[in-house]
Amino acid sequence: MRRSSTALVFVVLAASLGGSLAASAATANDTACRKATISGSASSTEILAYDACRFDRLDAAVAGLKPTTAPTPSPTASSTPTPSTAPTATVTPKPSTTATAPTTPPSSGKPGSSNTGVPVGTTLTAYTGPKTITTAGTVIDAKDISGTLSIQAKNVVIRNSKIHGSNAGTGVAVEENGSATITDSEIYSFEVGITYSNFTAIRVDLHDLTYDGLKMSSNARLQDSWIHSPRPTSDAHWDGVQVQNGVVNTVIQGNNIDGGTADVNSALFLCPDLGPSTNGPLTVTGNWLDGGNFTVNVLDGNNGQYFIKTISVTDNRFGNASKYGRSNVNVPITQSGNVVDSTGAAYSL
Repeated sequence: MRRSSTALVFVVLAASLGGSLAASAATANDTACRKATISGSASSTEILAYDACRFDRLDAAVAGLKPTTAPTPSPTASSTPTPSTAPTATVTPKPSTTATAPTTPPSSGKPGSSNTGVPVGTTLTAYTGPKTITTAGTVIDAKDISGTLSIQAKNVVIRNSKIHGSNAGTGVAVEENGSATITDSEIYSFEVGITYSNFTAIRVDLHDLTYDGLKMSSNARLQDSWIHSPRPTSDAHWDGVQVQNGVVNTVIQGNNIDGGTADVNSALFLCPDLGPSTNGPLTVTGNWLDGGNFTVNVLDGNNGQYFIKTISVTDNRFGNASKYGRSNVNVPITQSGNVVDSTGAAYSL
């Protein structure tokens, strides 16, 4: 996404002006940008164009406003209009669970330099195969790959490899008709590391990305991986993991997603602006999460039009580097076992 200041200023506007200016601007801009940039099933190019349009228009609407105090992230669930797209998401009161110590830590400990990326001792050779993969079952092993891999076939395997770019495009772009498993690999120097659906990424080291770590959609799993060292451009709205549409079967488990002290938006931005509403599930469990304006954002989409019905946020450890709070939530979630990493104190989103 784009415009690091927009999401923050939008929250401040909603708090200070009763949400009227922010809501009207968001609704008009989302509608105009959707008509201008997206037709049918949104492509990756159209989604980037939508991002740019939406945040540029919101920036113009709120130019000059600055937060004077840190907003307190204490959202409550409220009744919402029935989304026009099936399935219908019924909003219920936000569960008031008591956080306890995590019970399901990642299988390999906290992800970092010793347990993600290309295993020590692996000898890489230059990749000379096609960058667009159209043969089902292709295996790419122990390769040094320069530039984007476009996955347009089923069951592609990428392992023990390094994928690097020139600060443009996506490292591994899994297209609508493709699927991939990426393990023990390193992806860096792109705008985005991996997109969108039908992939599993395990023990992947993603760094030096300028727009987002990952853009995740349905049937996607990120596990035991390390997202760190963001390099957001001046117009970026950098999120470690971004979910921007209604999803099913999406899992974020056991990762270390660290925005550090860079000027980034969040570690997790879960907001289905592009719809449709879905039943989920979207599962966030056993992660280390830090940085951003709010470290975790869990929001409705397109100003209350779209929802992911089943979202669980459990057994995560939150850092202290966020600017305005560890979480910003305005939809019902299931939560338990979340703690502040430095103290072990229970944390409720």
